[in-house]
Amino acid sequence: MRCLSQALATLCLLTLSSLSYSQCGLPSPILCDADSDWDVDLDDITAIGLAKGSLASGPADVRDVDGDGVISVLDARQCAERCDEEQCGAEFAGYT
Repeated sequence: MRCLSQALATLCLLTLSSLSYSQCGLPSPILCDADSDWDVDLDDITAIGLAKGSLASGPADVRDVDGDGVISVLDARQCAERCDEEQCGAEFAGYT
């Protein structure tokens, strides 16, 4: 009986941990929104540029647009295209 209750507890934890933000009623993170303020702006592009060359925190890292596990200039360039501000990427050579 003890083994069964441990198995059920483990199954419950695995099920709950696999729920996405939207399944829990929470809004899903926005790709490229590095500062989590629900828009993509110059602050996000700057944060991604400063993280260039670092490893992504995991598969859900919003800074790693291409999903290769590394924050790169390619990620910053793609995020600059999603930016809500006209000047995004303008002061970062090679981003746009």
